[in-house]
Amino acid sequence: MPHHDSKHRIEEYLKLSGMRATMVRPTAFMENFATVMAPSLEDGTIVLRLPLPDDIALKMISIKDIGQVAAAILLDTADVPGGASRSSATSRRAPRSPPRSARAPGYRHATRPCH
Repeated sequence: MPHHDSKHRIEEYLKLSGMRATMVRPTAFMENFATVMAPSLEDGTIVLRLPLPDDIALKMISIKDIGQVAAAILLDTADVPGGASRSSATSRRAPRSPPRSARAPGYRHATRPCH
């Protein structure tokens, strides 16, 4: 992914600069489910499009949690081994069907990869 490549180049530049730096590498944002990854209704089916195949877990984190991690690093209250923090609060595979409480009568559920 191009944005991952540019992040890598920036991290490499910072490492070579000799500056003290800590990298925060968050995973997918949970808030994306309210915007760009929001479920849609297609021909009576609730469709959730994910950027990964069904058999690969989508690791997610809330942007508020990312802020807390970054604040702890900036305030020097966090120990970050190796100078990098992979931030993920939860990991979920695409559900085969939504929880019973989320099902609407007469609707089917499907997950489909993004294209």
